[in-house]
Amino acid sequence: MEHERIIWVLFFAAKTRPIHGLHVNPLVNQRNESRRANLTSRTE
Repeated sequence: MEHERIIWVLFFAAKTRPIHGLHVNPLVNQRNESRRANLTSRTE
């Protein structure tokens, strides 16, 4: 179940992110930023 694993990873990242703050992996950070940009451009 690859889809299930992706959800778990996203959930885990969301849980740990506030704790680590700026120490989050830059690659993950970049991916989140691009996703946020996609979401905002989609709503406009």
